[in-house]
Amino acid sequence: MHGNVVDLNLNMWTIVFTLFNALVLFIIMRFLLFKPVMKFIEDRKAAIRKEFDTADQVKHEAVSLKEQYENRLAGIQDEKKAIIEEAREISSFILEKGKQEAEYEKTRILRNAEKERKLMYEKTKEQLKTETVLLSVGIAEEIMKKEIDGNTHEKLINRMIEELSEVKV
Repeated sequence: MHGNVVDLNLNMWTIVFTLFNALVLFIIMRFLLFKPVMKFIEDRKAAIRKEFDTADQVKHEAVSLKEQYENRLAGIQDEKKAIIEEAREISSFILEKGKQEAEYEKTRILRNAEKERKLMYEKTKEQLKTETVLLSVGIAEEIMKKEIDGNTHEKLINRMIEELSEVKV
């Protein structure tokens, strides 16, 4: 042998058997390990894809539900506005009706007072004027003290009518 060359003592049959063993081991590993591992990886990929698809579907459903709720909320807001507007119209109607009734009642009282005034003496006429002024001042004071709504307005009118009817001429 030469000085720097390493003698490996390789036998040709050893090389052939080693290559054959490697090939057999590769084939066995391919069927026993590689294919099951690849099948496991593919199954796992499919499961992950399915999870993502399910998550996307749930997300789309959530967005759809959110839009439905927002639409319902907008509808409720519109309905609320309509109800408030209707309530305002009704309150205006009631207030106007109360004003008309008060005006009618006032006219009726004034007509009766006018008839009585013509029949009474000057002294009775002065007494009626004084009581009317006092009553008006009292009502004006109460109006200034309280916030007038439809019920309060109607109560004040009815009380004024009662007080005026109680006035003895």
